[in-house]
Amino acid sequence: MTDIHDPQRDPNRLPAGAAAPGWYPTAPGSPTFRWWDGVQWTEHLQNQPYVASAATSTVTASTPVYNVFIWLFTLLPVVSLLSLIPFNLSAVMEQSMRQALANPGSRSFGSSYMLTPGYLLIQLLSFLIWAGMVVCAYFDWRRLGRLGFARRFHWAWGFLTVVYLIGRTVMVRKESGRGLAVIWAYIGLVVVTFIVVGVQVVSALSTMGQLIQQYR
Repeated sequence: MTDIHDPQRDPNRLPAGAAAPGWYPTAPGSPTFRWWDGVQWTEHLQNQPYVASAATSTVTASTPVYNVFIWLFTLLPVVSLLSLIPFNLSAVMEQSMRQALANPGSRSFGSSYMLTPGYLLIQLLSFLIWAGMVVCAYFDWRRLGRLGFARRFHWAWGFLTVVYLIGRTVMVRKESGRGLAVIWAYIGLVVVTFIVVGVQVVSALSTMGQLIQQYR
């Protein structure tokens, strides 16, 4: 079978002296493949199947796993946290409760408060932060591809914010053994947010309790 492309003579396919079973072209560049059983050629022929080339990781110990985009993605929620600090939840709750006690059954406060500039600004800021995180996820995803990461958590998960951060960390860690810093930073941010919100809620509940005592 001199017309068959001998796998043992193709150093680009197999190590020298190795002839693993498999499909090999009947001639260089031929679309027809014949099965080599590891010992001899068989009579089985087939046309070349489409095989998608598998992505190969080129990540090394010196490949960076962090970039400005993933840090922006992780820390952008700090802006939301800062917007909560000057927000006086106690004053809002007190005004709401005084109006409710003075006008039982009235729901005008809730709707009117949602139209105040401060509330609308907070909502707009939240949307811009979310959109910014999605954009950062996309550029981080592209950056990882350029660095040689074969498997990347798709940037579209950035629409679900923390889901992208978790998936990205898992994928990056599998290939590099590193990448947990952004998760720890995010966890720290969540803890601080809970503390700030908790202080606001406790203060508001205390104010409401005092107000209830006044109207008894």
